[in-house]
Amino acid sequence: AETKAEAERDVLSARNSNGDRFGVVLRLAAVYGSRMKGNYVRLARAVERRRFLFVGAGDNRRTTVHQSDAALAAILAAERAAGGSIYNVTDGSIHTLKDIVAAISTAVGKPTPRLTLPVTPVKLGIAAAEGLARALGLTPPVGKALLEKFLEDIAVDGSKIQNELGFEPRFDLARGWRESLGRRPF
Repeated sequence: AETKAEAERDVLSARNSNGDRFGVVLRLAAVYGSRMKGNYVRLARAVERRRFLFVGAGDNRRTTVHQSDAALAAILAAERAAGGSIYNVTDGSIHTLKDIVAAISTAVGKPTPRLTLPVTPVKLGIAAAEGLARALGLTPPVGKALLEKFLEDIAVDGSKIQNELGFEPRFDLARGWRESLGRRPF
């Protein structure tokens, strides 16, 4: 977060030879697509293998953007945005984790998981597993940091780029996950 904030300051303070600001900042929601890596790949694999369980209700909010729409937003910003502008880039909707898991489930042809585990016992179990793993010199498969990422509520408003630059996302959640996972082996 600190390096991102520093990079934004650098971009926004950049000036051309006339002294005009020209940098534009795009704050991308969680980007997913056929080339994604990281936690969404891990989530999709767990759903596809029917090894996914909700921790908590799954009502925490997220904003996402398909990789193709993120690229489109970057092109629009380069062509149309005023220097010094900052835009959140999303698919235009706020989703719950349940919505995302349901879209992934449909995309991989599996039923949407329904089993939920209570947050507090899971946190205690993970803390115990991490302590044991450290004592044994091992790395646990799921740690506190991953659980916190899974539980976080992070949703932003992407309407400014839509209103000012005419950005129109082409991928809603269902279409985006079908495109992302339709050709991907898990």
